[in-house]
Amino acid sequence: MKRTLLLTSALLLILLGIGSSLLAQQTLRTGAPYLPLGHCKYTDPTDKGIGWPIGTFGDRPIGVWARASRSMLKPYEGYQVVGVRIAVSKGVKDAEVSLLNNISERKKIVSKKADLVFGWNEVRFDKPIEINSSLNELIYGYQVLEKNISDQTEPYFVACDNGVGASSEAFYVNVSGGALDSRSRDNGALLCQLMISGPADKINDRASLTVTRYDKALDASGKLGVSYVARNEGANDINQMEITYSVGGKVVLTDSRTETIKHIQELQLKTKGISVANGETLTARITKVNGRETNLPGFQIKIEGVADKSFARKVLLEQFSTENCSSCPGAHRYLDKVLAEETYADHFVWVTHHVGYERDTFSLPESEALLFFYEKQENDGTYSESAPAMLLDRTHTELKHSFDGYDYTMLPVYPSQDEFNRKLLDEAIARPAFVSVDIKEECDPKTRKLDLTISGRAYKESLDADNLYLNLFLIEDDIYSRRQAGAGTADDGGRKPVYQHGVIRQISLGGGGKKLTLDDKGEYTYSTSLNIPKEWSAANMRIVAFVAKSLKGGARNAQVLNSNETKIAAYRSIAPTPDQEMTVQLYAQDGRIYVSGEGATIAAVYNMSGELMPNEALLPGIYVAMVETSFGSYMRKVIVY
Repeated sequence: MKRTLLLTSALLLILLGIGSSLLAQQTLRTGAPYLPLGHCKYTDPTDKGIGWPIGTFGDRPIGVWARASRSMLKPYEGYQVVGVRIAVSKGVKDAEVSLLNNISERKKIVSKKADLVFGWNEVRFDKPIEINSSLNELIYGYQVLEKNISDQTEPYFVACDNGVGASSEAFYVNVSGGALDSRSRDNGALLCQLMISGPADKINDRASLTVTRYDKALDASGKLGVSYVARNEGANDINQMEITYSVGGKVVLTDSRTETIKHIQELQLKTKGISVANGETLTARITKVNGRETNLPGFQIKIEGVADKSFARKVLLEQFSTENCSSCPGAHRYLDKVLAEETYADHFVWVTHHVGYERDTFSLPESEALLFFYEKQENDGTYSESAPAMLLDRTHTELKHSFDGYDYTMLPVYPSQDEFNRKLLDEAIARPAFVSVDIKEECDPKTRKLDLTISGRAYKESLDADNLYLNLFLIEDDIYSRRQAGAGTADDGGRKPVYQHGVIRQISLGGGGKKLTLDDKGEYTYSTSLNIPKEWSAANMRIVAFVAKSLKGGARNAQVLNSNETKIAAYRSIAPTPDQEMTVQLYAQDGRIYVSGEGATIAAVYNMSGELMPNEALLPGIYVAMVETSFGSYMRKVIVY
């Protein structure tokens, strides 16, 4: 994907494609404490920035800037600007970091040359600039020459936060000191901040709150939960914070938080148990930071559309990924990391359809039938597939955005769009569930017969009781494979092994599910029996059930209403794969199973019937190898081709 920056000089600046990984950054930090002041989010840059090809400007300097207005500066009168904090996606030598007097004259107040490295940089001026009543605005940023960019092949060094609705003052570009051209609409705010220094009692213990969502249904005690981002806007770390909630001027809850929020960091939090009703306005203020009394503004929201009862909810996340997709491993690692975080853990049921970019051995026809969620069609009538992609409860987002690909119910998985991805996850979690899904299973390991009962209850007054369909998936995790594109090259010249997660082995009730009929109490029950093939690892199986609307409703009206999952109890005593095993690689070649890794050996090989096999002249099929290593022994399935 490519996007363009338009300059006043009519030259084009090209935005490279979204990166597939988020890289942790460490700020180059020296000198006295400071607080950051700017438009941008608290986020780290990726190594895929925006910019222009070498040769576009030659020896003419290109500048990137942001503007601090009088209203931004006024609260800091008597303080000093000691420098500028800058993030870049590529290293740049001899960047000229400056403060300019205003947007029209652009006269330098102070400047300093500095070498910028990938990530965040702190550039301190030799002489600080005092913020006084006569300082009406400041333009802050830096100029570079394209020859000084470290990566001359992909010299896209400018880092922005891609935030939706950023101020027009959050990102400007100019050439040779000319007029400033605002580029924030397409790219968000420039990752650049003023460094403000002042008395410790003025710059320490400062924070702000930004509400992200509130629950759309009350909890069992009739109280509301509110999620928000707490941002450290001071010069020191925050180890304690008190938030006071009030309705109509009356305090309804005081929440004491003990999470640590480091300097120039933010943290997503949730307060539960707030007494507030529809139509009322909830106000939150920060009344203590690090034990010190404060009166910092938080947020104010009007509560609307909250249901008085609902069921516990799990969001169905259907990833679309294939072994032919080289970008999919990065997206998979990203989802694995984010969904494990406390905010999202236990809120999602994650499965993988192996369609979206060509097909592989795990592709199912029922998955093919879901391609209409991509919505956009080619000239031949087929849907415009892409991977990695995902459905979140098969529900179209209501969030505003300016990113390519998010206009459809099928969403792209761009790791570099981390902030917006989290908004999508938050939006999905916030939807109330008016139907429950409970799974009971019993399996005999000898026969591998699986007996299932799916039951639940619905609040018929809150949904269309005549449009409820039960769906049942059998999922296998940790399937060993050496066919995944993008996995890298192993020592033997083949692809490095991966363990496929969430593979849909069977869609048991057809692609559209089985229509449910509720009894007088709003309850339903469905029972069935299935046989688990020997080729599947029952210990790695999950049973996934969900209730959704009919697929006949199309991409905008086939929502999943609730989901649930469970592992098979008879196999739960089998320990999951330890992380150390990932350092050992198994592969098959010429009818024999090999293992690489220090101290690793093949102790035995069994067929899927449990018979011991000689590790030679193996016929094509699935085998179980016992591997002995310095950290223990374990069993692993291997496919011989």
